[in-house]
Amino acid sequence: MTREMSEWTKEVEKALIDREMSHKDLGEVVGLHPAYLAGIISGRIISRAARGRINGALGLEGFPAYVPVANEKTSEWEKTVRKAVIDRDMSYEQLASTIGLSRTYMAGVISCRVDSPKARKKINEFLGIDENLSTAFESA
Repeated sequence: MTREMSEWTKEVEKALIDREMSHKDLGEVVGLHPAYLAGIISGRIISRAARGRINGALGLEGFPAYVPVANEKTSEWEKTVRKAVIDRDMSYEQLASTIGLSRTYMAGVISCRVDSPKARKKINEFLGIDENLSTAFESA
């Protein structure tokens, strides 16, 4: 799945070129791990605080620290997952441990703040959820 670059992403990448900086360099300036930073820049991970720090470090003006996701309503997949966890008398901590993910990362995947098809597949398989339900938000 290829993702179209947002205008903000394009401006960040151009600013890095102008400043002769790498993602690693920017990560050191804003205090973020390069892999996490790459997720923020690509739009795969949503963090208002991180975007704000990146904007400040690169002097980007006119770009808000937060860009709302196209559909901020709770997805049907998230609702289905949350109900399935309740039906099994499990906590997020228990589910995450069972499928081999950290609770924080799994919660990000479930809320669609983190895009991870592999993690969604693990969740779907364990909870018996139709995989087509979890991909519905990707085309929105």
